[in-house]
Amino acid sequence: MNNTIIIGDNWITIENICNIAKQKQKLALNANDYYIEKVNKGSAFLERLLNENGAIYGVTTGYGDSCTSPVPMHLVPELSLHLSRFHGCGLGRFFSAEQVRAIMVTRLTSLAIGMSGVRYSLLKQIELFLEHEIYPLIPEEAR
Repeated sequence: MNNTIIIGDNWITIENICNIAKQKQKLALNANDYYIEKVNKGSAFLERLLNENGAIYGVTTGYGDSCTSPVPMHLVPELSLHLSRFHGCGLGRFFSAEQVRAIMVTRLTSLAIGMSGVRYSLLKQIELFLEHEIYPLIPEEAR
């Protein structure tokens, strides 16, 4: 078994996620210049679209049923903060460190496909959190 799984614009298996969560395998974010440029192009595309059109779902609009509600430009930076706080409300016991690692690896893998519009620096930060065992407390039940 390869001890390090490269996370990037390729898929990994559920077995890889479980092995990383159990700390039987390590992960590394793809550091290839082509890949980094691809990820950052997605972020640059969103910035251009925002400047040219001004309407981007979940950036300058609400989410779900609120997608037709515009968000004033001066509040755009706060939208993701409010969303994370809303989803950060939960109940019950917290997931174990192993479960949180699996959640973080799954999120990193999803974002790292390169279609989400996030910057490479965000992906790198998640990788560093995993590497240094810095985990959020995630309640098992959503409110």
